Formats: sequence, C-alpha cells, structure tokens
Amino acid sequence: MKRFALIFALLSIIIFSPINAKPKKIDKVKTEEANQKVKFDFQDAMNFKYIRATDLSYYGNWAVYDVLPDWGDNYLKIVNTSDTSNNFVVDRGASPKFSNDENWFATLVKGKLLEIENAKSPKDKPKAILKLYKLDEKNSRDYKDVTSFMFSENSKWLVYTKDETIENDKKLKFKPLGKNISLMHLKSGTEININNVYSYKFDSLSNYFIYSISTPDGEKDGLYFRKLTEEFAPEYIIEKKEKTLYSNLTYSDTAKALAYIVSKLNAVGEPQNSILKLWKPEAENLTQTLVDSTKLEKDWIIYYKNDLKFTKDGDRIWIGLKPTDELYPPEPYKIKFNDTTLSNLDTLQANSNLLLWHYKDPRIKTFDQTNWGRNKDNTYPSIYDISASRLTKIADKQIEEVDRCNNADWTIGYDVNPYKIESTWTYDRFDLYKINLKNGERKLIVKDLQEPAHLSTTGKYVVYYKDSLWNIYYNFGDSVNAFTKTMQFPMYDDENDTPDKAPSFGFAGWTENDIRFMIYDKYDIWIYHSELPASRMCLTGTYGREFKIKFRIIPTNYSKEYYSPKDTMLLSGYHTKLKWQNLYYQDFKILGPEKLTFHKEYYTNFYKKAKGNNAALISIENFAKFPDLLFTKDVFKKVDTTVQISDLGKQLDKYYWGKAELISWKDSQGNELQGFIMKPENYDSTKRYPVIIHYYEKFSDYYLRFQRPAVNHRPSPAIYLNDGYVMFYPDIVFKVGYPGYSAVDALTTGSQKLIDMGIADSNAIGLQGHSWSGYQTAFIITQTDFFKAACAGAPVANMTSAYSGIRLGTGLARQFQYEKQQSRIGGNLWDSLDNYIKNSPVFQAKGIHTPLLVEFGDIDDAVPWQQGIELFLAMRRLSQPVFMLQYENEPHILRKYYNKVDYAIRMKEFFDHYLKGAPEPDWMKNGIPYKGN
Repeated sequence: MKRFALIFALLSIIIFSPINAKPKKIDKVKTEEANQKVKFDFQDAMNFKYIRATDLSYYGNWAVYDVLPDWGDNYLKIVNTSDTSNNFVVDRGASPKFSNDENWFATLVKGKLLEIENAKSPKDKPKAILKLYKLDEKNSRDYKDVTSFMFSENSKWLVYTKDETIENDKKLKFKPLGKNISLMHLKSGTEININNVYSYKFDSLSNYFIYSISTPDGEKDGLYFRKLTEEFAPEYIIEKKEKTLYSNLTYSDTAKALAYIVSKLNAVGEPQNSILKLWKPEAENLTQTLVDSTKLEKDWIIYYKNDLKFTKDGDRIWIGLKPTDELYPPEPYKIKFNDTTLSNLDTLQANSNLLLWHYKDPRIKTFDQTNWGRNKDNTYPSIYDISASRLTKIADKQIEEVDRCNNADWTIGYDVNPYKIESTWTYDRFDLYKINLKNGERKLIVKDLQEPAHLSTTGKYVVYYKDSLWNIYYNFGDSVNAFTKTMQFPMYDDENDTPDKAPSFGFAGWTENDIRFMIYDKYDIWIYHSELPASRMCLTGTYGREFKIKFRIIPTNYSKEYYSPKDTMLLSGYHTKLKWQNLYYQDFKILGPEKLTFHKEYYTNFYKKAKGNNAALISIENFAKFPDLLFTKDVFKKVDTTVQISDLGKQLDKYYWGKAELISWKDSQGNELQGFIMKPENYDSTKRYPVIIHYYEKFSDYYLRFQRPAVNHRPSPAIYLNDGYVMFYPDIVFKVGYPGYSAVDALTTGSQKLIDMGIADSNAIGLQGHSWSGYQTAFIITQTDFFKAACAGAPVANMTSAYSGIRLGTGLARQFQYEKQQSRIGGNLWDSLDNYIKNSPVFQAKGIHTPLLVEFGDIDDAVPWQQGIELFLAMRRLSQPVFMLQYENEPHILRKYYNKVDYAIRMKEFFDHYLKGAPEPDWMKNGIPYKGN
C-alpha cells in the first residue's frame, strides 16, 4: 500500500502541475545560512537550558519537569505521557505536585529573577503565588502570597500556607507562633480560612483534618479537628487551653491515632513542662496522657521541638528526651550596667565575648559554632510502648544516635565519645551497641567502626563491616560470624589509594523475615543466608566481574524495608572500562540480571517510578546527546519503545559541538590509567591543538555523560571546543605520602599520550583545577615546565599551615584530610614533616616558571583563602607571572552569577593569551587598581 500511495502522489504532481511552469528559484545563500552552525560562546552557555527536576503522577499518566537556563527564569512543563501534544507550561513554577487521583496539579510560582535581583532587602522580594490546575481543563485558579501547599491523600482537599506576617505579643515574645492557612475543597473551590495554625495533619483516609492553633496572645491556643465527610467540614475541639503549645502532630495509619506534645508556656512564651498525649478519632472526646514528668528520670524532660515517630505496627512511639543541662536561653544574657557595676571587675568580665578552647574539649569550638543551630535543639530518642504503658530510655549522652527501628526487641546505637577528640585527625569512628527496647540494657557488639551497621527488620541480626571483613552478629545469642573471610573475591575497595582503611562497597538490603541479606562487591550482588552465611550465592551470577560491569540496586520505593521472594529489583549496570550504563532487572528466582536497555555508546539514567505502577522516567545521554526525558509504561520490561517527553536536545542543532574519545595509558609506576578527550566538531587530524586539562581524581567515568554548558569555576567544554581547544579529563592513581608527585606523573604521561597521538601541541597545554585539583595544579608547575599555563581555584599552597586550618563550612579542622583522607600524606605534621614540605607548592616555588592564575573567595568555607595569598606572594617574590582573583564575600565555589561570569571570562582570556597567543588583556597587562568599596 505504501508503494502505491507513493506512486499516486508522484503521478498527481506530474498530472496536476502546469506544463509550462518554471522551477522555483532557490536562494543558495539563504539556504547555506540556514544550515550554517554557529560557535557556542558564553552568552549561549548562560542561556542553555537543562532539566533540573522531574516527577510523575501517581499512575504515570502525567509528568512534570523543571527547565532552567544557567541564568534566568525557569519554567515547568507538564505533559500527558499518553499524548505528549497535550501539555502546558508554567513560568517560574516551583515545588510542583499532582493529586493522587491525577485530576489536579498545583505549583508555586516565584517572582521574576529580575525582581529578585533588584530587591533591596528580603522584604522587597516578590511573594509566590499558588496556581491550581484541573488537568482536563488546564486553566488555573490563582492564590496570592503562598509559601507551601499539600494535597490530601484522597485528592479531595488542598491546604496552603499564606505568606503573611504575624507579630509576637510583647509579653510572650518567645512564643512559637502559627501561620495562616486555607483548607480548600477542590471540587467546589470552597475555602476554609484558619489562622495561627502551628501544625496540621490529615488522617490516612483524609476523613479528618487535625490542626493546632498558636495565637500571639495565647487566648485561642488549642488542638482542633474538622470532619471532612460532614457538610461544611465543621470544627471540633480536641482540647483547648490558653498559653499552651500543641506541637509535633504525628498520625499512625495502622493505629488510627494521633500522638502530639502539649507544652505550657512561661511568662515570656517559652514552652515548658511538655507531655506526650494520644487521641483517636474513634473516641473524639477523649485524650490520653502517655508520658508526663512522673515517668521521666530526674533532670530529663520532653522537649517541645521533637521528632515523634510511630512504629509501623502503631504499638510504640519514638520520642526525644532532653537533659535539663542542655536547655539554653532563647537569647544570650547580657548584664546592663549601672553606676555600681560599670567599674566592677566581675561584671565587666561576665560581659566578655570569650570562647575558651580547651585541649580536653571533645570537639573544637568552630565545630560547636557551626553545628549549634542543630545541636542546641538535639534530643535523645526513647521509646514508649502504648499497651504496656512503658517508657524506655534508649539514647543518652553516651549513646547519642540510635536506629529508630520498627521491631519490638532490639535496636543498635553508636557511641562516638571515645573518639571525639581523635576525630579531629582521624574523622568519625564509633563503638556499636545493641540495646534492649524493653528495658534499655546495652551490650557492646564491637569497638572502633567507621561505617554504620545494618539492623535487620525483626531485630534478630546486625550486619557490620570492620577491617575489610563483613560480620553478622546474632542479638539473641550474642555470637558473631566474620562471614566474608572465605570469599574468593575482595569485599572491600581493593583500589583504595587513601591512607585510611579500605571501605566496603556497601550493604544492599534484607529479604522478608530477615532470612537473607545482600552485600555488594566491586561488581556483583551477593546474597547470604542469615543463619548460615557460608551458604551464599552471587545473585548477579558473577556476570559483573566477568564483564567488568558494576551492578547496583536502584531504589524505586524508599519506604521499603525488605525484599520479598516475589520482588523484582531494578539495577544499574555500569561498565567500568567502557563507561556505559544500562538498566537491568534481577529477581530472586534466577541468578543473573536481565537487560532492560542496551546502549553501548550511552549512559542510561533512571529518574522516577510512579507510585501506583511501574511507569517510569529515564534518559540516555552521551557527550553529544542531551539527556531528554523518556517515558516507559513498565520499567521492568525491556525498554524497546519509549515516549520522548522533553525536547531540549534540539538546542544542540544550531551549534558546533564535538566528539568525545576514551583513551588509555600507563604512568611511570605502571598504573593503567584512563581518561577522555573532547575534540572540536571540525577537528582536523593534520593539525595539533592547544589542550586544557581539567581533572580531579577519576574523571574518566564521565566519558559518556552530557557536559552541560555552564558559566562557573570549570572551563565549559562547549565554549573551549568552539574556539579550537581540545579538552582532556584524565584519571590519577595516588601514592600515599606523594599526592603531588602522583598528579605530576599522571598528567605528564597522559599529556605525552596526546602528543604521541598527534593531537596536542606540546607548547600549548594548560592545567585547570579547583580545590583538590587546584592544589595539584599549583604543585605540578613546581616540578615541571611541561605545561605552559595553569589556573588553580581555591588551592592549598602550604600543607604545613593548611594542616591545622579550619573548614568553616563544617567547623572541622583539616588534619583528618592529610592523615587519613583526600590529601593523602598519611601521617601527622611532626612524624611526616618531610612529606608535608615536599608536597607543598610554596616550599617548591623556586621551580615555578609557568604563568599561574589563582582564584579564591575570601570567605572560603573549605580551604582557608590565605592559602592563595601564600602562593601569590611566593611567586611574586620570585618574580614569576601570577594573578590572583579575589572575590569578596564568596565561599569555596562562587555563588553570585556575576562573579561566575567574571571568573570564567578571565580564565578564558588567560588561557587564550598563553596557549593561543591572543593579545594580553588589560587586566593582565596593567592590573586593576583598588578604588575602595
């Protein structure tokens, strides 16, 4: 039929065309212009759009994705997955949600970027609106000044929080206040406005809407509910008491009960004397006090900022307790001077701004400061058994962290106290305990762990990793079995090149009733019998090891506690040599995974599975293919047919792009290394090219990933390729004690490989790295003149001073990095001083002859920015060309877009001058004088 239709079409053209018609003249110039690709530049990078987030409706009939340019306003695109022409766009959408019945869609809409950037203060920034759509109509109802919203589980109701300021009463100035909300019946659009709501919750069937009120004066404080099944959803009182806070509303679907905390307020509004209570909708007029001060140990309280959690069976409630010596005033106490105290030594000293650093402090002061916001409200988990009316204290100052499990017998806890001081130079370690949930008794399982343990769902077993071995501990027998001793393959990272102990590859999960559990090796998934762990099988059939494919389980249901024998798992399969990734499925009936996708030149991503079925969003990508979203109706079946629901890949059509190529070589130590290069689209094999090397540790894994164009602290490949550069992304294997020298070895041998391949111009190879690779860049140029220009962002220059520097983002001292982790010296400053000096760029600076561009934000929260000054002053003193870009009030990675633009442009100008012979820009020739702020 197709053949006859084609013949008929041709005949129609011949028969019905005028015999003497002249052929239409084609404008060759315009056609060539239309087909002509253009170079990609910084403006294009700024406008280039990518997909920031995705979501699927309950049954996968609708998808939403968030599209954002590198700089500018985003938009949401909502697409019907059965008919992609049925779609609509919401400009500047944020926090989108579908109702469970897939009839409704809602999103916040933020203000325009222009308005946000021009706002003089946070109060001047535009407020968000809520847009609500009926999906079969696609017209919206708009609600102004909204901060958040949620749908009820039955999709009949929506509640949103209004962006309205509520001022505290002057007397109750520390009282936690509620916010004004609106409860909307979706079908009718009827709204119920409820003011001063502190906390709210729907029950599981959305028959009840439960909420607490906290007013500025405290007169209407109380706990209320509305019967959503009754006409007009009338309000009922659960309990009401003036100047009382009702908080932490937590509902159990199983028990059909609400747990909550009730706190009296003192004269200034601080919640005190808290109790735990229970309410059940089936007994609307009754409340039950579960825990009050009579059930608490002396000097322990229930804290109003809590994290209540029902166990899944609804029989027990996890609750946080707090020692009274960890209650802190809401604001610092300051003594006001009078005529008597103004010259009093005790009063003056009491007002000092002292922070005392004591050598016996468990943590250093910067750590305490950085974590104060969280730690001041910290509570210690205990568990309340409802039927037994029993509160069991589980955690305390010794064991601060416990597993808030669902079983009734055992949990596990971690004691970090013996290692707190040492954590400054060894990082986190802890002792592992089992804890009886009925009486709180503890028993030490093992000391000095570095990885969290895994408690089985019934509480019978604990699996933990220590010193390259996996162990199983039997809670009911207090015995232990090091079950991987006899494994033929290492169950630890045998390629670990840091000074610390080799980590595991991870725990993969439990099966139903704890009969079995799963562990990863480098490639495969192993399954062990809990009672007889010597009885083991390779679930993936050693297929991974045979073909160098790393299999890992992709979580599709984060609330899942265990796998049943009937379950099918979704796996990612990553080829460690060829760098592609595909999807597989694995069940518990047949050993060995089954391929779902197979793309040898692509990397497959999984994004989201629908809650109600196996519909899912995936994508495939490589260097030249944008990861557009693909919809599949069943991700567990071979994905032969997918529906493309985004079309951002078309952005590439008008630009010259390029091609990526994987290469291999050996360093001087015989280590087999991989890396990849990016060549311009119009690459000429008869020419040699200037090369920019961007690196960190192992970048070859990104060979088949799409490199999103962006203006930031990295050289954007699309920009450089379009300007005649080749980009190189090499791997490095580090030798402990010689991290800088390892980098020199890998990068010089890798660069020589490019020269030998006829790709690189040996007189035009540059280095660019940030943070750890910024350090490596600074060190490499002290050892060789091989590289003709280098750019180092946030580099360490002096390991001896950086060793005890502070990572301001975490408050941690940097000592652990050098002794145990990334910086790889492997000893302290005194025992290994020679290696600290040998690996420090400032001590080797006399060897520098390569022009260097240094970048730092002067509130860097990872590397002390004074490291940049040390490097700059060393090179300046040695009369070597060095330029330092100091960005004011910027952290480790630049955040303000105009600073990102400035750095990216200056970096390009710097490399263009030294690697391509471009004219020296004025800022390099003459500098920029300081003109005040």
